[in-house]
Amino acid sequence: MATTANGSCVVNNTDKPILLHNCHPDMPEWTCVLANLGGLTSTAIWFLILLPQFWRSIRHKTMQGVSSAWAISNFTAALNNSFFVFKLTVMPLYAYISAVYMPVLELALLGLFFYFAPRTRFKLIVTAVCVVVWVVLVSLQLALSLQFSQWMEWISITLWSVETFPQVFLNSQRQTTYGLSKVMVAMGAVGKTTDYLGPYLLCMPLQYAVLAFFSSTVSQISSLQVLWYWNRVPASVAAGPLPSTAADAASVSAESVDGGGAAPIGDDDDGRVVQLPMTPGCQAARWLGISALVTELGAFAGAFVWRTGS
Repeated sequence: MATTANGSCVVNNTDKPILLHNCHPDMPEWTCVLANLGGLTSTAIWFLILLPQFWRSIRHKTMQGVSSAWAISNFTAALNNSFFVFKLTVMPLYAYISAVYMPVLELALLGLFFYFAPRTRFKLIVTAVCVVVWVVLVSLQLALSLQFSQWMEWISITLWSVETFPQVFLNSQRQTTYGLSKVMVAMGAVGKTTDYLGPYLLCMPLQYAVLAFFSSTVSQISSLQVLWYWNRVPASVAAGPLPSTAADAASVSAESVDGGGAAPIGDDDDGRVVQLPMTPGCQAARWLGISALVTELGAFAGAFVWRTGS
């Protein structure tokens, strides 16, 4: 790869190991290795992250509990970002890998929404509008220059920064995160942590630092909701005798983490939520996770101020 300016750095990845790509000249080499390891780790996580949700949704033949606006924003941002990455030509290896397979996986997830959602006029209108927008987006990216793609990348940053807001709103509205794959959420929490290292420790465009802050912050807020609503399930799921002991409740919760043995939310659910008792160990682990995520959100904010100088 040729020597090329990338933001305020001059990047030369020629004949360098993968873990020494895009090293920042003002930082020690170990930070470069750490950031590239983090990027490769998050890339591996993004490759697998949607599979638990695929499994759960296909098993129960429903996408209830998952925000369609989140999925649409995610795919649109990934599609737009792919052109930016390949036109820029000086990015770490993991950025190129993500730019290829993420749009494919997210389009497949949208396919589940289209397949399982009721056949309504609204769904057809939204689908038609999205297809037109995506065709126009691809046409513009193919026709115009890198400078245009750099400007268009702010669209991806905006979408990725706000993509989780619909899911956060949906969780708050329902007062439960039942329907989301908890395995997917856990993988996302780890991935958003390792993903944060690259834009702050490597020579990468400022857009990626802004993206990492907003995307990771909102995603971890969603993860916080999962812990906060951990023992809350819709009344339709908890139909029948409720567990009388914390041990029985733990068994129900374990089954309900990804829908194992638990029914999906019915279309006629009245919105009532039942709070199950929790074992002391589960309660302690829950508060430990909440504390860790809150601390991490503070670290994200500090790194953002340091990186941008404002």
